[in-house]
Amino acid sequence: MAMTITVSAVSDTDPCPRVDINVSGISGADTITVERIIDFVPTAVRGAKNEPVSTGFLVTDYEIPFTTTATYKATSYSGSNPVESVTSGSVIVFSPAQDRWDTIWLQDPLRPESTFPAMVEQSSLQSWTMKRPLDLLNIRASSLPIASGGVMSGRQNVPVRLICESDEQMNDLIGFFSEATVFLVRTVDSLPMPRAAYFTLDTLTVIPEMADLGTRDPSSRWSYLDMTLTEVRAPSADVVVPVFTWQDVIDNYTSWADLIAAKATWADVIRDPRP
Repeated sequence: MAMTITVSAVSDTDPCPRVDINVSGISGADTITVERIIDFVPTAVRGAKNEPVSTGFLVTDYEIPFTTTATYKATSYSGSNPVESVTSGSVIVFSPAQDRWDTIWLQDPLRPESTFPAMVEQSSLQSWTMKRPLDLLNIRASSLPIASGGVMSGRQNVPVRLICESDEQMNDLIGFFSEATVFLVRTVDSLPMPRAAYFTLDTLTVIPEMADLGTRDPSSRWSYLDMTLTEVRAPSADVVVPVFTWQDVIDNYTSWADLIAAKATWADVIRDPRP
């Protein structure tokens, strides 16, 4: 039986928009790599790079950009030798708030369940700089120097202001940025940024709203978080933190019979062990 690959896009928030990739019919291989291909550029899917395999393999891509056509390629290996390769049909995921042009989705790529939306100020994301390390060598007999430079950087000095609609949301965002050194930003089409990119920041400015507490409910005050982002490389695709653990299975089922009755296949358990 030949190896086959099927993909299924899910655009809900449980825990975030994603694509399930299921590879079956694997034979004569001991590892597998799955890549996401966008505009002919392949990127290894997190948790699917040189992974041990027998006859089948399931992985979920939590980092696919919104509204971007992607295909997936699975390659099985025996040792370092390719055995078989298959490519899926195209697939697209959408933002759960696709009609909200002012919403971005933040995610710790190592913790997909950390995903949540944040509203951005209209002036955010509208400018940035890109630079390269550059040396200029002046030549005595020439009015023009010789230039020697490195690779152009990604986006730097990206100004962002997030709008917090409650103190609780502000604290959640501060907690998120405190834990996630590198984070994934996914945007909708109308924002002038890539559909998905990885960033870091070193300074976070909190601007609480100074409202008249006598006439306005303090729990509904809007506050702001100002930051300047720098685009960075994604964490290695080899680094994976499971969204669900064996403890989730134990917490939800008292016996194997209960698990078998609730889930048709082991793949369903891996996707989500909850009843």
